[in-house]
Amino acid sequence: MTAIPTFGNEIKNTEFTLKDGVVFVNHGSYGVVPKRVQQAQDRINCEMRDHPDLWWRHNLRLRIEESRKCVAEFVKADAEAIVFLQNATSGIDSVLRSLPFESGDIILCTDNSYQSVKYACEFIKEYGNDKDIQVKYLTLKFPINSEKDVIDLYREFFKTNQNVKLAIIDHITSPSAIVMPVNKLIQLCRDYGILSLIDGAHAPGQIPLNLTQLNSDFYIGNLHKWLYAPKGCAILYIKKEHQDYIKPLAISHGYKKGILTDFFHQGTRDDSPYCVAPVAIQFYNDIGGHDKIQAYTDKLLGEAVNLLTDAWGTEKLAIPMSMEAPFMRMIKLPKLKVFAGLTTFDEVEPVIIDHLVNHDISVQYTFVDGDICIRISANSQDLEIRMGDMPAFGKEMRKKEFDLKDGVTFINHGSFGVVPLRVQEAQNRVLHEMNSFPDLWFRINRRVKQNESLRLIAEFVNTEADDLVFVQNATTGVNTILKSLKFDKGDAILCTDNTYAAIKNTCNATSELPGAKDLRVEYIDLKFPIGHEDEVVEMFREYFKNNPKIKLAVIDHITSPSAIRMPIEKLIPLCKEFGVLSLIDGAHAPGQIPLNLKELDVDFYTGTLTGKEL
Repeated sequence: MTAIPTFGNEIKNTEFTLKDGVVFVNHGSYGVVPKRVQQAQDRINCEMRDHPDLWWRHNLRLRIEESRKCVAEFVKADAEAIVFLQNATSGIDSVLRSLPFESGDIILCTDNSYQSVKYACEFIKEYGNDKDIQVKYLTLKFPINSEKDVIDLYREFFKTNQNVKLAIIDHITSPSAIVMPVNKLIQLCRDYGILSLIDGAHAPGQIPLNLTQLNSDFYIGNLHKWLYAPKGCAILYIKKEHQDYIKPLAISHGYKKGILTDFFHQGTRDDSPYCVAPVAIQFYNDIGGHDKIQAYTDKLLGEAVNLLTDAWGTEKLAIPMSMEAPFMRMIKLPKLKVFAGLTTFDEVEPVIIDHLVNHDISVQYTFVDGDICIRISANSQDLEIRMGDMPAFGKEMRKKEFDLKDGVTFINHGSFGVVPLRVQEAQNRVLHEMNSFPDLWFRINRRVKQNESLRLIAEFVNTEADDLVFVQNATTGVNTILKSLKFDKGDAILCTDNTYAAIKNTCNATSELPGAKDLRVEYIDLKFPIGHEDEVVEMFREYFKNNPKIKLAVIDHITSPSAIRMPIEKLIPLCKEFGVLSLIDGAHAPGQIPLNLKELDVDFYTGTLTGKEL
């Protein structure tokens, strides 16, 4: 282990890749990744690229298991109750979409709940409108004199609202940096027979955790904010009694095989952030852990609060010290002309962007109890694609443009693909740009780069860029469509017996969701030998004739188990003829088949680009 430098400028310059001159007081939004964690992630990605099949079929599972046990030890929970996912939002959505709500049930949040959590709850309300699910918000009233004020607020609501099914409680509120008394609130929920879902997006690394003692029904926490993990690394804790029915957002090969396998199998994606979580935890401990970091940040934040409140003639948010987040503080802003008339975060966003672009300052503004506040946090190049002379196909190309391990017989490109060295280099430059100025990246540069990518991909597949979005993989794309469609009583989804197993699982899981209204999943058996593509078209035509309640046909462009190129150019018009929606699973198509999505005129198309999805 290398000696850790002194906190402040020395550790910033030696252990992180933040851009020189950036005033970075918004660690709370995106976190920052130490160099040694970035290097560990690079090593993981090299291992993945050396031998793709060995990685995805064997080594990845070993790495995830090791990592999961390390994280479980850090948060003091049973490792069998912990699963990895990308972020807190994914955890919230996974729980909300899995819970069996009944008519009249209430989901309870607060007015300080994170906006995406509010949106997720409102979606459940709208999606299950036949059950009259309600979303209610407690208003946190300031000043808060003690934790008892908050606990009494919940108790009174529970007394007068008998149908609360689920309470979503922030461990640390995002807009106001309040540490909620979750241990007492969880017990209060149990007293009233209410499920508790703790949104701990800001907690791991900022608050010592003991999830076994907390005993909430569900707990989610980001590791990429305060625990130094790479972006896209979070955990979901699921109490044992709920593990049989909580499902990930994307149903795949792990369906009905237990939460560890269910959440592990999520299609082809970059799982390297999960694999290096132990390295992030080791860095956190090596620099002194929570106590040393808090001792340093407490002094910094105290000085910053005094400096700003004196200069502005304002005050910090009126909450007891026991409810102040260890590494964040809220300060009211003076009445400035630039903020006159602004009442929402969206209206303040242009000011944030101006600070990022023109002043290299990353800071978070938020509205609390009608006042606009600043949330300060404390803690210890453009994308170029290099082109050159291309080598000859075969061994020369393999050695110069790829880093497949010598001796590996790689004849399974169809499962996981392989990434050229120049693409890896471009990805590393993007990661460096992100880590050198996280706020500028997430608020501006990321969208610019993604829009440019979408424009180029749209040209490649012959469609409009506005009609494309990125997702992680084909499994996620299909899950997104199926979980968004409104099915009527008696509707059916049609697949074939050659549909990818993960997609079959997704369709079956959709039919089992609460409120599925007798949704059926049916399969056409592809009969061999197939003499002509019209034989397949006629199979679909006869099925549509005899089954008028088909709502959606999920059709492979190229079938994964049998490598059949389906005649989608004829099947899509056939679907339209019978009033059936078409979802083409093109996981194997981009790069293998020239695409013209405009001419296809399909309702939904999902296609893998090796690690990205459209």
